[in-house]
Amino acid sequence: MYPPARKVIAFSFVFCLLVSPSFGQEMMTDSARWEGALSGAKENYSQGNYPQALKVALPVYQEAVAKGERATVANASNVIGLVDLAQGKPKEALVYFRKALQLNGMIGNKRRVAANLLNIALAQADLKFPDSAIIYLKRSIRSSLALNAKNLVAMGRNHLGHIYLRQGKLASAELEFRSVLADKGYQSDWENSFASTGMAKLCFAKKDYARAATYADRAYTLALSADAKWDAARAMELAHRAYREMGDMPRAYERLMVYQKYSDSLFNADREKELNGMRLRAKLVEN
Repeated sequence: MYPPARKVIAFSFVFCLLVSPSFGQEMMTDSARWEGALSGAKENYSQGNYPQALKVALPVYQEAVAKGERATVANASNVIGLVDLAQGKPKEALVYFRKALQLNGMIGNKRRVAANLLNIALAQADLKFPDSAIIYLKRSIRSSLALNAKNLVAMGRNHLGHIYLRQGKLASAELEFRSVLADKGYQSDWENSFASTGMAKLCFAKKDYARAATYADRAYTLALSADAKWDAARAMELAHRAYREMGDMPRAYERLMVYQKYSDSLFNADREKELNGMRLRAKLVEN
């Protein structure tokens, strides 16, 4: 049942459709166009193409703000926040994530609320507030379990494991990573790559360099399968260090060359310059 105010809104929308079919078609066209654009932006983000992701997400955000489309503003805010976070801008990212959380809470999108909680946790972790990050991650995991959102559960556990790892809580970290890798109900190359990278770091911390190298190589293979360039680069950097510690210099050098190939393509100066310009435009949109 709609509350009184919502009854008026719903009736007005139906009336406009009856009087002017083009009104409904225009609304659907905007929605479909925005959704398609943001799907492309997310794909670019996952592949490490951050400038392109931002180029697409910012105009969608601006248009949706102007038209008062809360769901699209929330979706675009989350994408922009992810790009900022990936580029070492957690304060900026947190602004967008909190906006997305507020809007998704208002419209009752529980699944995206769970995702926003997770992303806020990542920003808090980057800001060196691990206790706050853990609280948000556990809230996200609880919500995701209740919604049977298995991908979000895997993401939450992976990130929780990495925070535990940074805190030196190796047993707790291993529990989270193994939970992801052993979950028969949900398998994702991207999440398994992340969990394998976590296991590689954990084994490296224990000076078990052979297992660290094995996990890092596995993480790289899974990242390639997921077309996740940033994760592939990170895995190769870990593999390089593990093989170097083992004294296997040929394999260490080979991994180093692969790492440099990916890192050069992801983080060159021209792309950073381009990103800085787009961040300025993002702030103008915000203001």
